[in-house]
Order: sequence, then C-alpha cells, then structure tokens
Amino acid sequence: MRKLTFDVTVEFSDNIKDFELEEVTKNIRNALMENVNNGFGLSPEDSEAITKSIKVKETLSGFEAISTIF
Repeated sequence: MRKLTFDVTVEFSDNIKDFELEEVTKNIRNALMENVNNGFGLSPEDSEAITKSIKVKETLSGFEAISTIF
C-alpha cells in the first residue's frame, strides 16, 4: 500500500466565502469519487492498484472530506 499527498490549487472566477469552503471541499472529493466510481480510478492504467480511500482537506478551516472505497 502507498499513500500519496498532492497539493491542489483551485482558482474561482468569483469570491468564495469562508462558510462555503466545506462545500467546495466536498465537491472536490466528490469529483474524485466520480472518477473512481465510473471505473476510471486514480491509479496508473497499467497498475493493478485500486483506490482505497480519498481524503480532501481544506487548509484554511481544516475541514476534511473522507471517502473509503470498499
């Protein structure tokens, strides 16, 4: 098993309010989950590795959105 951490920067055309950060965090997690659930996964195409979990953490508030795949 291997855990990888990525820094992702998202730029919006309008201001996102602090109270909306939790929703944005969940939306990012959901976009990744959509890719996994549709059979594309996140691992390299030639790999037999499967995605076990996804955790997205918003750095200002510290909110985490976590999904575990069974």
